[in-house]
Amino acid sequence: MRTHPTMAVACLILFPLLSYAADISGQWKGEYRGDHGPAEILFQFQQSGEQLTGKAGEVAIQEGKVTGDDVSFAVVGKVGKREVKITYTGKLNNEVLELQVGFPGANPDSKLGGNRFTNVTAKRAP
Repeated sequence: MRTHPTMAVACLILFPLLSYAADISGQWKGEYRGDHGPAEILFQFQQSGEQLTGKAGEVAIQEGKVTGDDVSFAVVGKVGKREVKITYTGKLNNEVLELQVGFPGANPDSKLGGNRFTNVTAKRAP
């Protein structure tokens, strides 16, 4: 079987682009609207390939993943005696990380299945 040189060059150029994952390693400052007005959170990300680790505030990131421009992770904290898992999902768009944050709400009968959501916009910290 004969390989066409143009096809080989195209494969060398396209394969790295297909596996592209944004590198979000470093500090990011997030802003969101909390229950009592505007609030901030500092993220410290370490990325290796698609694996994402680090901290959201003072809490360790779990289940972190970066695929292309898609970012997802979770943190687990305590509210009183109850353990609460907070999920973050979003996209990196022109050096701005737009995240939707989901956390268990107080009303399990709500249309959202008891979950509450907020949005965080994060930019790289200087």
